[in-house]
Amino acid sequence: MTLFEECVEALGNGIKILSEQEAKKILTQFQIDFPLNQFLRVQWENYINKIIINNSVQLSSEIKENIALYIIWDNARLPIIHTDLFSVIKVIDDVTAVSFDTWLYSPENKFLVEFHHDGKITICNK
Repeated sequence: MTLFEECVEALGNGIKILSEQEAKKILTQFQIDFPLNQFLRVQWENYINKIIINNSVQLSSEIKENIALYIIWDNARLPIIHTDLFSVIKVIDDVTAVSFDTWLYSPENKFLVEFHHDGKITICNK
């Protein structure tokens, strides 16, 4: 079983794996809302409403509201998953193990969590 398959299994039934066409639409909006630099990092210097946390355990204490979002990985061959934030938090280690960098993105709320491979976790609500 791949790490992606383990992640899907851990997330459970309430997920949707996006088609390529749906994924392209979400990626386009993601890059409009949160442009990436040449190193595939969000250009955080452009955002004032951001916080940096030390570990994924802190994520639970920073998040008060459950929202629908997309899980995006830096590996373009991996599908995008639509789910909700609280489901992701419960299995965050399975989610972030899938690839080096992971983003939790809600276009409706202009919300993003970036898990960078250097261990830095940044949360932004535009």
